[in-house]
Amino acid sequence: MIKKIMPMLLLAVCAACAGTPQQAANVAQAAKKEYVAPKSPEITIEKPYFKWLFAGFGFQNSEAELTALMDDEFLNQRALKSFREISPTFARVYVGFADVSKAQMDRFADYYHKTFKFADTTLYATAGNMPAFADEINIEEYAEKTAKNLEYLIKDKDCRKIRYFCITNELTSGGQGGYFERFNKMDLFKKFNVAMYKAFRKHGLDLKILVTDIPATIKPYRVVESLEWAIANMNEYVGDYCTHWYVYGRRADDLDLWDDSKKYFDTLVQTARKTHKRYILGEWGFNPIF
Repeated sequence: MIKKIMPMLLLAVCAACAGTPQQAANVAQAAKKEYVAPKSPEITIEKPYFKWLFAGFGFQNSEAELTALMDDEFLNQRALKSFREISPTFARVYVGFADVSKAQMDRFADYYHKTFKFADTTLYATAGNMPAFADEINIEEYAEKTAKNLEYLIKDKDCRKIRYFCITNELTSGGQGGYFERFNKMDLFKKFNVAMYKAFRKHGLDLKILVTDIPATIKPYRVVESLEWAIANMNEYVGDYCTHWYVYGRRADDLDLWDDSKKYFDTLVQTARKTHKRYILGEWGFNPIF
């Protein structure tokens, strides 16, 4: 008799817990109404239009070509120590000449491996001032010599942080500052850059051409016009754009100067950005009045 009663009691208890089918449905429905699923999290990822190329100020490095004039103490205690203290992530160097000896290139490579390589310095190379008047130079031969010398430095001497090349400083040729612009030779300037572009590709060099490297002082609008000309006439051969600006005739406490500078540089950056390319400020200086 006891055996028969126990299963019946257990069954009754289970039925009481579950309630009627309608009650169970009501409980389930109430649970659905009370539960509110959390909103999916919103993740916003922001990044600059261009990946950062370098950080902080860059430097003009002239000592790399002058090591032959330095004794060991000056080189190690001054030049190299100063470099290590600064450790720039971007620098402009005078290298990539058409006419240069192997010994000169080897000295540069030796300096490179003591400095730029360990600082991870991106290099913007220029041949300084084009030594002869551009009209007197065989363009293809000049480009081939330059590319061959840069190939030696980059591939044979492992100077792989040379990323940019500008054919001359501030459009200079034959010792004449701004030669290509002043004497209406910008079409010739384009021919040199196109030849250089093709020579780099021929030698398997991943080097970007920088133009126009034009300077501005009192009239910065010249720089904007130069960039617009280059974009319209040779954009397909250009890696990125570069200019200089030296500020004259302004007071250091002229607060409008800094707003003007921001607007000016923003104009240059946005002008280059329209082509999906960077703008690099190659040189900047300030000569204030008091």
